[in-house]
Amino acid sequence: MIKSVLLYLTCTFCPCSYSFQFGFQLKTTLLNFAHCYRKSRITSCYFKKAKVRVRMSRGPSQPPDISVVFFDVMDTLVKDPFHQGMHRVFGFDSFDEFVSATDHQTWLNFELGRLNEEEVARQFFKNPSYTTQFDWKRLKAFLWEHYIWMDGIEMILKALQEGEGTIQLHVLSNYPPLYRMIEEKLELSKYLQWSFVSCDIGFRKPDWKIFQFAVNTLGVSPQHCLFVDDRKVNCDAAKQLGFHTIHFQDSQKLKNQLTTYFQWFKCSKA
Repeated sequence: MIKSVLLYLTCTFCPCSYSFQFGFQLKTTLLNFAHCYRKSRITSCYFKKAKVRVRMSRGPSQPPDISVVFFDVMDTLVKDPFHQGMHRVFGFDSFDEFVSATDHQTWLNFELGRLNEEEVARQFFKNPSYTTQFDWKRLKAFLWEHYIWMDGIEMILKALQEGEGTIQLHVLSNYPPLYRMIEEKLELSKYLQWSFVSCDIGFRKPDWKIFQFAVNTLGVSPQHCLFVDDRKVNCDAAKQLGFHTIHFQDSQKLKNQLTTYFQWFKCSKA
């Protein structure tokens, strides 16, 4: 690799300083510079008394070569109904009361594909007396109504899909089999593949295994992958494996962040 090196020579005998620019390989030693200096036309300064200062200068940085973009779904692509009054479906007056009454591990196991709907209904609440309040029909009706796109996201996916080069777009999400309802309503598969959903593959973020499984399945290096998620803990886990990451906050910020990786995105209609 050739680097641009700026060699500053400050003479101890005269007030003048000279700068020379040389191309050299990183393995080149300072003796090579001394040799170049002796051959230069500077004769007013005595080499043995010169002070040498070397400064590395780099050219403009190039954007990473990204070939795969992974997207989280809930609160990144699609609004999560969990935070939109779902507690009322189960007869609770407050969200906090609802959360306190549930067994969190039950839903995690559902997302990992370890429980079916009947088992979830039996185990969802800590207190068995609440089991009668679990109504799948009512819950699914609520979910269907509240599965909607995050603002501006669909246009971003379309721009990435139609952009320059070949970029693969994949889902990498924690979700139970209910994701099929999202697909039925919003048709995310028009833009990206439902490749890595926790209930299908048996891993959940932020477990590093889900990221490793994704790159192994696609046969790509993490350095060529970009991961977008609204939860920083998931982004940090992906980054540990070498992924590029974007911590999603809103669609406008995402547009700006994507231009870091895809220069052509500035000209897109997203």
